[in-house]
Amino acid sequence: ENGGLDESCRLGFTYFLHSSPVMFTEGLVEFHDGSTIDPKHNRLVFTHPLQRRRVQKTNCYSGELLHGRWSICGRLHGPAPEGYTELAKRLLG
Repeated sequence: ENGGLDESCRLGFTYFLHSSPVMFTEGLVEFHDGSTIDPKHNRLVFTHPLQRRRVQKTNCYSGELLHGRWSICGRLHGPAPEGYTELAKRLLG
């Protein structure tokens, strides 16, 4: 009905962590506009809830699950300001 828009979401976050020494390559976070960030160990990244993003494939040297990159994702929710739902639908197309 609303295109997957969660109208109560105000802020998204992702906390990145990995074992030391680093046992993987790649795994950048890529945004819809093509910009990327390298999620460093122990880094918390905040994003606007409408910001589309994805994590690129991570290549792990050992193949062990615990040697990869881990993340904890969440959202903060609250009441939507007036006009937010209509604006968000236009921005998402």
